[in-house]
Amino acid sequence: MACTSTRPSPVSPLADLEGEAVVDLLARQAELERENRKLARINAALIERVESSGAGRDAPYAAFQHSVELAEQVRERTDALNQAMAELKGSNQLLSDARLRAETAHQHLVDAIESISDAFVLFDREQRIVLFNRRFKSLWSRTRARINAGTRLIDVRQLAESTGLIVEEHRGKGDEPTVYRLNNGRWVQVSERPTREGGLVILYTDITEVKVSETMRREQALAQKSRLLQRAVDNLSQGVAMVGAEGALELWNRRFLELCGLAPIEAHRPFEEVMAESELKLLTPNTRDGQDRPIRELEQRLFDGRMLEIRTHALPTGGFVNTFTDITERYRHAEALRESERWIRLITDHVPALIAYVSSDLTYEFTNKVYEQWYRWPSDGMLGQSLPEVHSGEHWRQLAPYIDRALSGENVSFEMS
Repeated sequence: MACTSTRPSPVSPLADLEGEAVVDLLARQAELERENRKLARINAALIERVESSGAGRDAPYAAFQHSVELAEQVRERTDALNQAMAELKGSNQLLSDARLRAETAHQHLVDAIESISDAFVLFDREQRIVLFNRRFKSLWSRTRARINAGTRLIDVRQLAESTGLIVEEHRGKGDEPTVYRLNNGRWVQVSERPTREGGLVILYTDITEVKVSETMRREQALAQKSRLLQRAVDNLSQGVAMVGAEGALELWNRRFLELCGLAPIEAHRPFEEVMAESELKLLTPNTRDGQDRPIRELEQRLFDGRMLEIRTHALPTGGFVNTFTDITERYRHAEALRESERWIRLITDHVPALIAYVSSDLTYEFTNKVYEQWYRWPSDGMLGQSLPEVHSGEHWRQLAPYIDRALSGENVSFEMS
């Protein structure tokens, strides 16, 4: 960053050239005046000689003629002197007009840069400050840095860092401008443009309102997403609790509170502290069993007889999500199936007949006790085995045709020796 004063610049090169012309004209005028005085003295001497001398008839005429010639030369030199004086007067007027135009142009430039809303600073080809406006100077008001005409660009940048003027920097990618956050909380965008003479123009545009507007829009978008996410989570049949990397509860739904038997809670409370108020066990990705193996899910029966399934899922950010599912109906259905299977097995085990259920891929799915004893297999040892594996080759060749008929839907009765 850089600064520059609005003081008038020195006389331009055009003014220097006009000054040299004036000097030449003055020198020429002085020379003509010297020659004029010399001719006047000569003329006076000749006239005096003619008047005092009486020798020769033609001498007075010759002297008079010579005097006339000298007078003509004096007149010519006088005319030249007058012309030089006129030229000098015109040059002085041109010089005065040029100086006035330069001063007017400089003042217009100063007024122009003071009227813009951006902080402005101009550097010459040696990267030294030539001009800056009050807005640029005001950027340094909270620092003790002194920025004046002649200060180098590298020194300005070093001062911006050493004085704490720049708090945060965001460099643009490619042709994008750099953005700074200043120590007064304002944001400025820096644009640099080279000049034809090899200098540099830097503009500092205050974009604080734009940044504030962007931040508000971003916060509103995040709030809207949070509301949508909360509504989506609240409509889940499962209880959901999301815990941050620091172990604090960040997101949950009403179902979570219902299943855990909790009253409404505040955000960012430690998850362990919240679960301590519930009858449910604490489950996290770090929970391990007695053999130091990680536990990712568990089932727990509540005091009112309901059965819950709790699962934990680690997040890439370091936190985790727990889900709580009411599996009471499923658990009761499974218990009913197990009870029904127990009665079926109790009955079939006491029937004096070999009973087996084989699926369409010829795999045993049920065998009674008599069947297992006949083939000398342990209890449930035949389950999952295939018919060709259990029966010998010759026995299977005799049995296969009847199996095919049964699988085609025909009731088959047969005897085998």
